Amino acid sequence: MAQLKFNLSKVNANWKKTKNFFVSYELLKIFDAKNKDVTHLYFEDRNSIIYGQFFNISFEKASNYLRNSIFIKYVFKFFKIPTLFLTNSFFTNVPSYDINDNINLNKLITCISNKINFFLIVIPSDLYEKFNLCGSNDFTKIEIEDDMYLKINKSWKNTNDYISSLKTKYRKKINIIIKNSSAISAKEIEQENFSHHSDNLQSLFDQIIYQSSFNGPNFNVDTLHAMIEKKFCKVYGYFLNDSLVGFSSIICFENKLYSYYVGFDKKLNHKYSIYGKILFDSINYAISKNLSHVVYGRTANEYKSNFGAVPKTSYIYIKAKNNFINNLLKFIFRRIKKKKWILRKPFKSLNL
Repeated sequence: MAQLKFNLSKVNANWKKTKNFFVSYELLKIFDAKNKDVTHLYFEDRNSIIYGQFFNISFEKASNYLRNSIFIKYVFKFFKIPTLFLTNSFFTNVPSYDINDNINLNKLITCISNKINFFLIVIPSDLYEKFNLCGSNDFTKIEIEDDMYLKINKSWKNTNDYISSLKTKYRKKINIIIKNSSAISAKEIEQENFSHHSDNLQSLFDQIIYQSSFNGPNFNVDTLHAMIEKKFCKVYGYFLNDSLVGFSSIICFENKLYSYYVGFDKKLNHKYSIYGKILFDSINYAISKNLSHVVYGRTANEYKSNFGAVPKTSYIYIKAKNNFINNLLKFIFRRIKKKKWILRKPFKSLNL
């Protein structure tokens, strides 16, 4: 029987049995405890589980993606809409579900609608395509900002091998980053000293998330503290003369390194190449641990492509509950377009 629960302590055993780290009970327990700006949702249907979130989403920055109409841009930028997200908004392109049954999408929406008064529903494409889509769904498919990932070549035994695989222009860029960041030292932030840096970590993260395309709920970096305690991730601080000027996080799952939570001092970044060092260090870590990929997430896509990262096309399906509003929003959604950027191709060999 399909059920929607709001209390993680009341969920069935499937949440503890799943092999999907991103929807595991212990991880969601952390997100639930540390991030109170969202309503955490736990949907169960026989042997299947889906994690979701409910919050007010701001489309203020999405107005930059709208074509032509100044009026629509003006109106759209002030939208704050109660939104049902059938995923974890704090991750991108990872499955927040473990589906082992034939689930009818309309029945799921009805189940949730009986308990939550949402205006808009957003479903990532990977989940949407797993549903039984019998009946009229009337969702709009929208291409969103790409995820960026780098495949680690098996021939790279160290970062010298990686650098050697680059074209001259891009080797020079990496060497400039190494030179500029020589005054920056990277140190792992352990569980016992995380609290000492917590405020600075939040400030550095907020500087970067402010650039994102959409304003979702605020991420509490103390989430990472609890994840360190459970050995779910590592956090590295980047220090200039003992001052914290940047940080990165490392989550490893299924032989991939996920580098989703990053922050740095934007004013110092140009001089010291803090972000470049963070990206380069993640490659070094992945090579040293024989990992297959580095997943960088969204934003700064063109810059990431200088390191060899390539885009993974991403889509969402979106729908308003009210049919009239849904048809109106379709007109707006069709005017959304991704920002254009140039994909760099830094490797000598096309096979890399």
